[in-house]
Amino acid sequence: MVSQSRIGALVILAACAMTFMFAPQHSAQPRATEGGQLQGKSDTALKAMLSGTDAELYNAFAPWLRGCSDWMHEMWIEKMKEEAKRAAKDEEVKAKQEAEMVKWVHEHDPADRYKIRTYDDMLALKSHQLFALICGQLRLQGNDKVKERRAAKWHLVNRTVYQTVEKNHTRTYGEVSFANRFEDVLVVHCVAETENDWYVVDIAGQVGSEKIKCEFPSPVAGTNLTNIRDAKRAEGEQLLGSLKNQARVSYAKTGSAPSTFTGKTKDGGCDVNAAELVGKYCQVRDKVWGKGNRAALACEGTEGNESVGYCLLSFTWTGGDGTFTWYDTEEELDAAIAKFEKG
Repeated sequence: MVSQSRIGALVILAACAMTFMFAPQHSAQPRATEGGQLQGKSDTALKAMLSGTDAELYNAFAPWLRGCSDWMHEMWIEKMKEEAKRAAKDEEVKAKQEAEMVKWVHEHDPADRYKIRTYDDMLALKSHQLFALICGQLRLQGNDKVKERRAAKWHLVNRTVYQTVEKNHTRTYGEVSFANRFEDVLVVHCVAETENDWYVVDIAGQVGSEKIKCEFPSPVAGTNLTNIRDAKRAEGEQLLGSLKNQARVSYAKTGSAPSTFTGKTKDGGCDVNAAELVGKYCQVRDKVWGKGNRAALACEGTEGNESVGYCLLSFTWTGGDGTFTWYDTEEELDAAIAKFEKG
């Protein structure tokens, strides 16, 4: 359902459009009061995501985010070289790891635009190509199931400008929302350096089954990758803690341990909406493991945030915060779950 604020925005935009039809048209570009560069930059980013090239999407983002992408690409290349070097010592291991790599790439590039088959193919990727892989552009454009949705007319449905105070200085943000007839929504987030200088910093939303979120770590002063990962893991622990409480409520109502979150209480669930399992960086598995008075929940990074890792929260039904244990791989998490189930 469209919010009252969005309905209001649509009415205002319609009125402005009628006025514009009967006014002298001096320029094809909107004036600052009509959206100006904020609107233009957002339109460019939206079109690049839906139907543009990887280079067009890369260039639509703020220069410092392109710098972050280049930085991430350089670090990624070095790590990939080390992995390829280790794998080269054993042909069987190399073949297995390359197969896993190709599987991952195919999930992000279903149309096989980059034709990745080997480590050498991956090492040949340019910064803007890695950007397109990670942010979801190739996945969106290569998914035939959302082709009609992607090609539909996208309408401006809301535009908001707001300010926040960060470290004793004020920063201006803009959000431009677009929707199509399928009720898909994509929001372009921008930041302003001056009244008229806007830069795209994120595109988020969903087109059919495809979730979109462009986001990259930044090596800003006083911050490193470990700090970023810790901050994202904190969200995962918060999600797990909240859902642990809901599982306990279900347990108290029925006297037996629930097995899922989204199922009905009478069916061994917790009556939790699926959206509550997913955060910005982490998502909780829709499963509750029980063993006597003990229980466990698990979460992992959302798509694009796989480096966050995997967490198992073990706790007792009778009380306490429980214990959070993080693992770097899914295999380690699965082994921990198996160990928990064995008691």
